[in-house]
Amino acid sequence: MIGAQSWVTLYNIPLLSTDVSAARRIARKVSARGGGLPTVQTLGIVCEDSTEIACMLLEPNRIGADRVQNLVEMLAAQE
Repeated sequence: MIGAQSWVTLYNIPLLSTDVSAARRIARKVSARGGGLPTVQTLGIVCEDSTEIACMLLEPNRIGADRVQNLVEMLAAQE
C-alpha cells in the first residue's frame, strides 16, 4: 500500500511581544478550529525572548501565507 498526501507549508510569524497568552489568543482566531481561516492550523509559542505564531497551511494554494500574515498583523494590532 502506498499513501500520498499533498504538500503543506509551515510558516512562522514572530510577534514583538513576550505575552504568550496574547499569542495564543491570536493563534486561536487565525486557526480553522477557532473559526479563522479554513485549512490553517496554528499555535502561539514562546521562542527565546519573544513569541510567535507557528502556522501549518494545509492547502497553501487555497489559503496562502500572505493572507495568514495579514490576519495576524490585524489581530496583533488589536491586542
